[in-house]
Amino acid sequence: MHIGTRLKKIRKIKKLGQSKICHNIISTSHYSNVESGRYEASEELLIALAVRMEVPENYLLRSDEFSEELELLLEDYQKSIKSNLNTADQFLEDNKKKFEYILSMDQEITFLLYNCLHLLLKKNLTDASEKFEELSIYINSDTIHHFSRDHLFFYYYCSGLIKYYERNFKEGFDLLRKALLYLEKHNIHYEGRIFYNLALICFHLNKMRKAIAYIEKTISQFTNSEEWNVVVECYGLRGVFYTEIYDYKNAIESYDFALNLSTKYNYDLSKGKLLHNLGMVYFKISDYKSALDYLNKSLDHKLNHKSNNHDLFITYLAIIDTKLEMNNNESINDLFDRAKKLTNTQIEEYRLQELNARLAFLSNDFEKYEKQMIECIEYYYENKHWHDIENRAKELSDYYYEQRKYKMAYYFLNIELEARDYLYKQRA
Repeated sequence: MHIGTRLKKIRKIKKLGQSKICHNIISTSHYSNVESGRYEASEELLIALAVRMEVPENYLLRSDEFSEELELLLEDYQKSIKSNLNTADQFLEDNKKKFEYILSMDQEITFLLYNCLHLLLKKNLTDASEKFEELSIYINSDTIHHFSRDHLFFYYYCSGLIKYYERNFKEGFDLLRKALLYLEKHNIHYEGRIFYNLALICFHLNKMRKAIAYIEKTISQFTNSEEWNVVVECYGLRGVFYTEIYDYKNAIESYDFALNLSTKYNYDLSKGKLLHNLGMVYFKISDYKSALDYLNKSLDHKLNHKSNNHDLFITYLAIIDTKLEMNNNESINDLFDRAKKLTNTQIEEYRLQELNARLAFLSNDFEKYEKQMIECIEYYYENKHWHDIENRAKELSDYYYEQRKYKMAYYFLNIELEARDYLYKQRA
């Protein structure tokens, strides 16, 4: 790889035009030929450009100089990314100066790939995209055939994750599958990670059977490497996938297994979520007693571990919903008050109001029921919250039909049909 590529990278990062770089040093046309690799750059020219670009001279003069010390650091950085992102953060902070100007372009590309992956795993898409743009000056359609299998693996892996976070699922799927082609055999960790991402993509594409197949592969990989915290997360995800296809028996089995593993290996991080999801499966099969038991356990766990307001809110909401189905109004006003204090968004306020409307209905306060349900459905409709509309608008339509208010019944039935039409197309 020629020095012109590095010059171009520096210029792009510093947002400098070629004319500004060249002024009183070299003609623009000559510089353009150096940057494109058509002309060799003299040592004198590179020193002058280093001063202009405010980079160390050796960064341009010794771009092929391989460092054994840096190679060991890069290996340690990759290991820290695999093991613990907080450890990787600290490692990067401790070695910031050593990574600032890496002389070898090959080693710099390795660092950029690891750093991009590090940022993506932290879900920092903005910084990761900037890093990937920097990488793309080195790795592109003209140069890609020059790179090692290891470089190409990380390049396609990062590309696939970026597309995933951008919700371009089909392209993300293809890129992650391509990354697998360049992965070293028996690299259980990264193979498992890619299977995990492929499972999530299939879930978003509503290909549940494929999602389940990929999550099974992920479980197998991480069980072999005894990364039990990841295995717990995977069984939780398996439960979600089975719930989506109404296979509640396998969903319950998945959540039970995840909970047993989390207890066995003292992995408490996702326990509250697992208990919540298990409670919701029992809710779906109308076993409200078991649902309430698991949801209360979830709430206790979340309160003890100081979960965020949203996580607490959704469990309070589920408990209220379950109690209403059981026609159990014990402490229900207190639950409404606690949930109200946790609302952070309008959608949360309306979801709570919807349950309040149902409580009004059960209390025969039909005027309040109508008013609150109309407000909720109008808000959902205006903001295209189709999942919230599904079945709720039909319920209100049926209520008005029984009241012989046919115009209102017809209006809300049309909203229900529009929501179902949208969701059908999404799920197809």
